[in-house]
Formats: sequence, structure tokens, C-alpha cells
Amino acid sequence: MFATSDLSNFYGSENLFFDRMFSKIKYTDGVKFLSGNGAGWLVSDALVILHMEKKVIREDFVCIKVKRTPSGATIRYTDGNEKKLFQQDYDGCDLPCDLTLYRENGVLMLSSER
Repeated sequence: MFATSDLSNFYGSENLFFDRMFSKIKYTDGVKFLSGNGAGWLVSDALVILHMEKKVIREDFVCIKVKRTPSGATIRYTDGNEKKLFQQDYDGCDLPCDLTLYRENGVLMLSSER
């Protein structure tokens, strides 16, 4: 699992990656780091929602806020102006911190990489 301080190493991105199943959505170095360091479930779920949820697909810009709760986490997808597009609740969550991700121009990124 990553430490919260690890995320401060990511600003901008030198590389773009993609999953063969979701090739329309690329992701940055920071998202790849999350995927390989204990948050692969988060990245996979986000790619599925970004690829399949109709309200989310229609938006050019999507803000993904991961908020830990006492019993798990809530992940909320919005248009960036707090208009809810989709929300998913999780019974368990091992993330060390709350996170914000963005999908912009077909790229999924950490908030610090925007």
C-alpha cells in the first residue's frame, strides 16, 4: 500500500498508459502507481464506470472523489460542478487517504497531475 506522501511525487505525467479492455481511456504515471500499489481495485472500478455508465460517458470532464467512511468508502463521480453523475459505496476500504481523480480529454489522472 502506498503512503499519502507518495502522491506528492506526481505532477504532470511523462507517460500515458491504457488497459486493453478500456483503450479509449488513457491514464497517467500517478494512476499507474496507484494501480500497482494497493489501489488497483479503485483504478479498475473507475475505468469500468468511465467506460460504461451513460451519464459519465457523456461528460467531457469528470471529477472522481474518493471519500473514506468509518465502514468503507464512497466514490462519487461528478461533472466538476458537484452535479452527481454516479455514486458507489464500498463496505471496505484500505486506502490511506481520500483521493480526487479527474478524467479530462480521455485521460484519467491524479488531481496533482492536472
